[in-house]
Amino acid sequence: MCVVDGVKTVLPMRYLCRPPGVPAEFDQTYPGAYNARLDKLIKPGGYWKALFRKQHAVIVARAFHEFASAGDYKLAALDLPQDKSIKLKFIPEPKQEMLIPCIWSRWEGAGGEELLSFAVITNDPPPEVKVTGHHRCPPAAQAGECRRVAPSGRKDGK
Repeated sequence: MCVVDGVKTVLPMRYLCRPPGVPAEFDQTYPGAYNARLDKLIKPGGYWKALFRKQHAVIVARAFHEFASAGDYKLAALDLPQDKSIKLKFIPEPKQEMLIPCIWSRWEGAGGEELLSFAVITNDPPPEVKVTGHHRCPPAAQAGECRRVAPSGRKDGK
């Protein structure tokens, strides 16, 4: 969900953010642009400055997946090559829907084509994610924070 012209809107978007003004080849040059590191967002002149504090969104999820190296995974004795990548699924306890903050972009090509895309904002992980060897994690937002990210336009803020 994002805000377009002051209205909360649900738009289909690609999960690999292409900022405005970059060539289409950006996707191959920067294949990790599906995550936006919080430390890079708040840094003056940071990488995502064209979108930060301007085009925010939230996604609703019941779980999230991360990839980690089997060599870094510390919770179980796995009989896997150390360089093998494994997919981990994280489900919040208690089970609940998470509001995950994002930034989004409306990219327009020279030929008039348009692409809507987003990146999940990530931060340092909580201990239960860090122990798996993963170093980034989407922070779950609270409803009040989402009202600031995706304001309603109503005077009561709801």
